Amino acid sequence: DYVDEYTIAAGDEASLTRLRAGLARLGAAIRDDGATPVLVISPMLESWDRYHWAAIHDAVRAAGEAAGFSVHDPLDAWRGSERPEDLRSAGDNLHYSAQGNRLFARYVADAVRAATVLH
Repeated sequence: DYVDEYTIAAGDEASLTRLRAGLARLGAAIRDDGATPVLVISPMLESWDRYHWAAIHDAVRAAGEAAGFSVHDPLDAWRGSERPEDLRSAGDNLHYSAQGNRLFARYVADAVRAATVLH
């Protein structure tokens, strides 16, 4: 039963309400500017086998999609092809290394291209 401030927030209805409202305002502002709202979820760079933050990904995805964002999450794709320890800075499961930054940047670019082709 892993618990941290992120997993607590993902289960807190007041936090989720603020998330939904914030993404709705942001999505509307992006569309008002004539752009396509794209949201890319950045996984924690921790063991994929014992990943504790899947519920957070689900909550963010649902809130983003409800707000009209094209939502992209590399977690499932990376599970089969990337090792988190190869993507992160030494001793840090939050910040990307140079290799991780390149991979994430490529993922973001692909997500933006896909979202703009669809709209």
